[in-house]
Amino acid sequence: MPANGTLDISTLEVLENFAPYQDSHAASVVGSDRLTAEAARQARLMQADFKRDLGITLFFAEAYRPLANQRLIFGERYVRTSRNTGLWYDGSYWSKKAGEALAALPGTSTHGLGVTVDWRSGIGDPTSRAYKWMAANAHRYGWVNDVPSELWHWHFIPGTATNVAPVTASAGNGNTTLIGDEEMALTEEGKAEIKAIVYAVLTDTNVQIQFADAAERRTPRFTPAQIAAKLAEKDGVLDQVLGQVKSLRTFANELPKRVYLFNRNPQL
Repeated sequence: MPANGTLDISTLEVLENFAPYQDSHAASVVGSDRLTAEAARQARLMQADFKRDLGITLFFAEAYRPLANQRLIFGERYVRTSRNTGLWYDGSYWSKKAGEALAALPGTSTHGLGVTVDWRSGIGDPTSRAYKWMAANAHRYGWVNDVPSELWHWHFIPGTATNVAPVTASAGNGNTTLIGDEEMALTEEGKAEIKAIVYAVLTDTNVQIQFADAAERRTPRFTPAQIAAKLAEKDGVLDQVLGQVKSLRTFANELPKRVYLFNRNPQL
């Protein structure tokens, strides 16, 4: 499989309703509106059901992100430093510029795998009907919000879509109706993909900072990269975790907690 951010865009499929932000790199980069075939198919089904239920179009700002684009974004938001920040890339440590948004290290963003979308249409607002619909239904199409601090950022996991009737995002009394953690069997392909995502996500700049915050702003005993390495050494640990997964929502919600526990107890 080609390295992160180096996919042949001719093998990817165009996803409809592309609406990049005017000042973003995605607006001018060829391929930013594309996904792998299975991800695109499930995204289209989700877009259709979203519009049917809410009456609004599900637009997106970016899908696939070439490596060169990720390098540009990272270079705009981070600067080299001699201080050990724990963020090592291209022969030096890096520090985020004040006021800039987070960015993943080049070669680690899940956008570079052709299976991640940054949605618009109000998805970034946790109080919106759009976000509530996604939170209730996206997993049915194989999509999960793998970076909880970025509500618009959703990742597709092959082999996990169920495509059953969507859950209504708003009940007649105005209260939100969300699904529970129902049983969902994961295929071996889906489990393998989840493991790949875990390793990628744990080395993502966004998650590294998020976990540092989650741990009561204490410096973790291990960085996400170190945790990923430990999990790779003891692959059975992750297999055991996956054996306990009952749904994609459970997995997405529990992963940060498990990493925090790992920081506190390296025997986990």
